[in-house]
Amino acid sequence: MKTRILYIPFILLLCTTQYVTACNFNKKEELQNILQLIISSNELNKYYHVDVLPDRKPLRILNNNVVPETTQLNLFDMEVEYTTKKENLPYLVFENILEKNNSIIVSFRYPPEGIHGTAFIKRANLVWIIEKIIIKEN
Repeated sequence: MKTRILYIPFILLLCTTQYVTACNFNKKEELQNILQLIISSNELNKYYHVDVLPDRKPLRILNNNVVPETTQLNLFDMEVEYTTKKENLPYLVFENILEKNNSIIVSFRYPPEGIHGTAFIKRANLVWIIEKIIIKEN
């Protein structure tokens, strides 16, 4: 019986430690890292065409409820800008972000090129990595 009594505090300590780690999880920083991976990916980079279409630089992201405009991202050695549809500028749209266990699925569109895609991101050893990005042309 004494063994069980000593074992219970150990379990409580283990659970408490895991809980504290989960509470310290920085969602804003994680989102920023994940979105940076996506916008910098080779799969998406081939659709920007900034070398022949300079108005696509800096990259613009549609201001919506999926990505807060306070999310700081960089591409082409410039800060990403946030825009609205009213401004009539080329933009990338993040449509949905689904988090499940240690993976994230991000849906996006890039209307200037008529593409939409899905990025599958997973956590491996405390680092987010791209598993795959599927892009379809309309």
